[in-house]
Formats: sequence, C-alpha cells, structure tokens
Amino acid sequence: MFLVFDMDGTLTEGDSWAATNNYFGTENVYIIDYLKGKITYERYLELVCSQWMDGRTIYYEELEQAVEGIEAREGLKELLSFAKKNGWKMGILSAGIDTLANRFLREYNFDFALANGFEYVIVSEEKGHRRRLTGKGVPGVPLLEKGEILEHIAKGEKVISLGDTRYDVPMFERSLMSIAMEPKDELCASNATVVINDKSFYPVIDYLERFLERYKVKEHK
Repeated sequence: MFLVFDMDGTLTEGDSWAATNNYFGTENVYIIDYLKGKITYERYLELVCSQWMDGRTIYYEELEQAVEGIEAREGLKELLSFAKKNGWKMGILSAGIDTLANRFLREYNFDFALANGFEYVIVSEEKGHRRRLTGKGVPGVPLLEKGEILEHIAKGEKVISLGDTRYDVPMFERSLMSIAMEPKDELCASNATVVINDKSFYPVIDYLERFLERYKVKEHK
C-alpha cells in the first residue's frame, strides 16, 4: 500500500510557489499558458526562473530560504507512524518546488519525494561552494500529469492519496481511497472518498484506522 501526499495545500497549509514568488517579488503569470497548452511545463519553469533571475545571478540556496517558513500540518508525524506501522510506503507527489519537498523527505523520512526543480551548477566563491541556477527547469511532476506519474510509481499496488485541488483528481482516480484535505474546489471534493475540513492530520488518522478495519474484514470474507 502507498500513502501519497500532494504537498502545497495538503501536506502543508502553505504553498512553495507562492512563497518563492513572494521572496523574489514576482507573480505566477505563466501557468495559464501551460494550462491552455501554449507552452510545455519545462518552458513554464524556465519562464518562471527568468522572472526570478531578472538579469542577475541567483542561487538554489535562495530558493531554499524562500520556503523556510513553511511547515507540515500538525499530526504528520503521527500519521506517518501509523502508515509505517502498517507497512505502507509513504511519498510526496507534488507539482510544487523540490526545495520544500526535499526538506520534508529528510525531516520526515518519506520513502520518496517527487516535485519540480531547477538546474544549477556548483561554483566556488568567497562564501564557499554555492549552487548557481542556470535558468533551466527540471520538470519532475508537471501539474497535469500527476495521475500518470502515480500509476508509474505504484506499479499496480494499492494507493491512498491525499490532495486539495482539481489537479489531484487524476491521483484520486487511480487510488483505492482518496482524501480531499481542506479542498479548494468542488471538483476535488466531489471526487474524493472523504473530505477532511481540518487543519491537522488527526481526523485523517481516525478515518484511516476505521477504513483499515473495514478493509481487513472485507479481505478475509
């Protein structure tokens, strides 16, 4: 069994894109062109990066600083402990930025974390080695491809997925059970097995405990 989290708005209440754009004083204006099929997701990432750079050199460390204030929802440790106790694989599948996904991977010992990154080269400066962005994007999870990526990861194993927007519905459609975590739109809510309108993961744990009891009984019938 896989327990798979969307990140921005699901694993956290914050948003890696919003935080990073706020850090650089930019707006996410190119996402509409991607959603309309006018540009690829890789091109979208390049355009966003060019906004951040704005003719100057920027470093991957700045992207990490931009999301420093974003924390996971309360109860995540307990939820992951529950999943681990039941032998589930735990992962992040996010169209957000990998600076935040990688931090959560390290801090909470997820089995995997997939998100979108930006190419960099390591340079030696007076301040030491730093990672300078080249301006190219590394599309790990294009926003409209989350379902296909989940299918590739799971390889036929059962999945419980958590999300908060319409872009998580393709994950829901490929899951044994889906959880809409404080959903932002009706499409997400209406396609989920259950809707959780709470700031923490504690109601999710309660629901999964009951779900698992019913699922085990059903399996043995």
